[in-house]
Amino acid sequence: MGENYMNDGNRQKEIDEAINAGERAMRALNDVEGSLNTARGFGVWDMLGGGFLSGMLKHSNLRSADEKMALAKRELENFAREVRDVNLCCDCNVPIAFDGFTKFFDYFFDGILVDVLVQKRMADSAEELRKLKTQVQNTLNYLYSL
Repeated sequence: MGENYMNDGNRQKEIDEAINAGERAMRALNDVEGSLNTARGFGVWDMLGGGFLSGMLKHSNLRSADEKMALAKRELENFAREVRDVNLCCDCNVPIAFDGFTKFFDYFFDGILVDVLVQKRMADSAEELRKLKTQVQNTLNYLYSL
């Protein structure tokens, strides 16, 4: 009986660690999204003739999104590790679909830095970010149910 309790305790510990990592990843993604959305807004203003200030603010927010994305990437990698730990400890096959997240990061970093003036690229990045957030939230919802 003591061994089962220990296994249940370890299982719950791994689940809690994965949930905490997922929540940190979601906060980091929300921060990226905020900066990216602000940059997109300034991009529209810039395209409508906002001038130097709108361009400067757009670039500032893109730099901020870029910095926040580096943190989000680390948080997502940690979340993926924690989910693997849950799968190893309790054989519950937590659904995590982050196979596309490396592609997203490559797209985000390469695309935004090279094409900062292209509003479409920012919109595409925002859409990919939304999809990634949905994947994280779906995984968190499953972990909450365990």
